[in-house]
Amino acid sequence: MNKRGAEILTVTVILIIFLVVLSLSGLLYSSIHLKNGSFFWEDYYAKEISKVIDLASPGDELTIDVQNAMVLAHKNGLKNLNNIVRFDGANNEVIVRLGENKETRFEYFNDVSIVNPRIEFADDGENNVLKFSLVSRESLG
Repeated sequence: MNKRGAEILTVTVILIIFLVVLSLSGLLYSSIHLKNGSFFWEDYYAKEISKVIDLASPGDELTIDVQNAMVLAHKNGLKNLNNIVRFDGANNEVIVRLGENKETRFEYFNDVSIVNPRIEFADDGENNVLKFSLVSRESLG
């Protein structure tokens, strides 16, 4: 084998090893995220909250149980539990974050603004709820 062929073979082997390591690290990260259930619960809460918003009317105040999300976010080391659910009014999205490095976004279609979103912590540590109100965009403008 000539010198040029040996160089090509070496570069090819190094590239294959790099791609395998990169793929395995991606799979490991994904499996850890799936293992603790945060992917499922982020997706669940984002979709359910957006459904509730789509079915509600301006003037409604909504209360949603987020106890499972709070427990999982705490278990995943999330420091600020007040921000596990956020709303992006510009893009009409519900944003749920139950871990440090990942969040799930889901769009709602109702033409409303979310006002006064807050998590109310129960005295007993159970039954923590997310509360927010809906107003029509015209009333804000």
